[in-house]
Amino acid sequence: MNRQQHMLMKILQKIRVFDGLEIHEAQTLLSFAQMRQFEKTEVVYTFGDPSNDMLVLIKGRLKVMSKDGKPLVDIPPGASTGEMGLFTGMPRSATIISAEQSVCVMFEQTRLRNLMEAEVHLKSVILQNVVDLLAERLVETDQKLVAQMQRVAELEEKQSA
Repeated sequence: MNRQQHMLMKILQKIRVFDGLEIHEAQTLLSFAQMRQFEKTEVVYTFGDPSNDMLVLIKGRLKVMSKDGKPLVDIPPGASTGEMGLFTGMPRSATIISAEQSVCVMFEQTRLRNLMEAEVHLKSVILQNVVDLLAERLVETDQKLVAQMQRVAELEEKQSA
């Protein structure tokens, strides 16, 4: 294993979706991945498109855009994107653009699923991590929704007073 592969393996082990994989599992996973480079302002994913892969950002910065093109959040190095659609089969929930030249490790859906079917422990670790991640996102979304509903109620009170 060369130095770059070793570095990528260490990064993969720190990615939320792949947390808890053993060294040989991370190495196997990496052998199923492809490196992708995106230029500044290049579209990575488009809202509504099929979710056929997921990315782990190694270098650079990606920006999540709303359906109507408003910037929502940045994706920093070490974070993943696309895993929700990859595992749920749902279309892309946002447009992702490269905010600067970026390097990613891409995992294609069919290849990843084939690997997970062959490697039972790897599959259980990844799926548990995805469930945990999606549950956290759901809780965060619920909290934001409650805060927005409270804000609307406050504004309605002020208007009726």
